[in-house]
Amino acid sequence: WMTALGIRYVNLIIAENSRPLKDYLSNWALPAEPPKPQLSTLEGAYVARYKTGIGELRLQSLRNPQFTLPPELQSPLIVKNGWIWNRPSTDFALIDIDHCTIFSQPANMKTKDAIKHLKDLHGISKEVFVSIGTEFAHKNWS
Repeated sequence: WMTALGIRYVNLIIAENSRPLKDYLSNWALPAEPPKPQLSTLEGAYVARYKTGIGELRLQSLRNPQFTLPPELQSPLIVKNGWIWNRPSTDFALIDIDHCTIFSQPANMKTKDAIKHLKDLHGISKEVFVSIGTEFAHKNWS
């Protein structure tokens, strides 16, 4: 019996060669620029929650956070194996997409149906991530 199904899509975007982060990420997904030219962003966040055809999607775009993997994902296994990147010295963003379906009643799902549902959740999440990247980013990421 399933009460919910969800996926988490986490990406670390590091600006290279002194390029601005806006070369990689669409303006709509970046935290707002400072209102005055004498200010520079140390950290920032863009957070939104959306309804999709199969659930809810939460998008967080964190600019220069103190971590490169959300703290709740830093399990002993992840830490012990050294799978957490060091904090970059250049401008970077942590894109965190969480897409889930919460069933109003526990669902008796077959494995193949649960897998299909997870693939559907992933497909929408991937579309959102792709829409965040700029043309320059997609050329450099392929």
